[in-house]
Amino acid sequence: MNQMLVGIDITIGPGNPGAIGVRFRAAQGSSIQDCTIDARNAYCGLQGGAGSGGGHFNVTIIGGRIGADLRLTQPAPTVAAFTLVGQTQHAILYNGRQALSAVGCRIVLNGHGPAVVAGTPPPLMPNGQVTMVDSSIEFRTPDPRNVAFGGNSSLYLNNVFVRGAATLARMEGAEPIPLPPGRWTRVDEYAHGRPTTLYPPPTWRKWRAGPFPYQSPAWIDGRRSTTDHLVLTPGVQPPPDLQSRHIWDDSLPDWQDPRAANVKDPPYNAIGDGQHDDTAAIQRAIDSRPLVFLP
Repeated sequence: MNQMLVGIDITIGPGNPGAIGVRFRAAQGSSIQDCTIDARNAYCGLQGGAGSGGGHFNVTIIGGRIGADLRLTQPAPTVAAFTLVGQTQHAILYNGRQALSAVGCRIVLNGHGPAVVAGTPPPLMPNGQVTMVDSSIEFRTPDPRNVAFGGNSSLYLNNVFVRGAATLARMEGAEPIPLPPGRWTRVDEYAHGRPTTLYPPPTWRKWRAGPFPYQSPAWIDGRRSTTDHLVLTPGVQPPPDLQSRHIWDDSLPDWQDPRAANVKDPPYNAIGDGQHDDTAAIQRAIDSRPLVFLP
């Protein structure tokens, strides 16, 4: 908990094919931010995700067999504004508990993929769900073997752009989804629910009656769907701010900025005791300064 790695670049030198740039399985208050990991001589750049209230933001990983190996992670991790370039096997490999939320990610894969894997065998629990939003996946070399998404768990996509993949998704229990070659395709929305699987595994049966069926079907407008949900728009390129909209720049508001108005200071004089009406004081601050601080 409460471990931060910020603004540190890592380069793995030659002769380290099994090396890992950062191992960071962590919980609340923990994050990797604004870092670049050069893993061209290594196994992967990042192993382990920050969940349980933690997350990783604005990280660039160059090369490696796997960019981010997130099979060991705390529940419900978040990654935002990741750039994963030049991986030979997978950009993101996930099998953690609860859903991985990946937002504003840019992936350029050297291999055939799947670029993103949602769920890997053998499953210990219903793990590996992935949600990806406002992201792009591009294959350096078009090939009929190229697959953008794969795995045995649930997958949800929204506003995801893919180019160079012959197959959008090859998920367990579903038919592969072909894509038109050579141009961008926007995945407006895709939902794949995990098929029935028998749990728990044999090692758990000594203390829990099982197995029992576990499903994760897609629900649309309150109705359980028996099929995957898919909306594609071919020929649409990713907008230039697809990733940058998820990264704070120098305009990040800061209460210590000299331009900031503390609403308790003169001439605003807010009371802030939970009883007085400070509407007028706060409005005076908003009208006079570009940044307003509510202590």
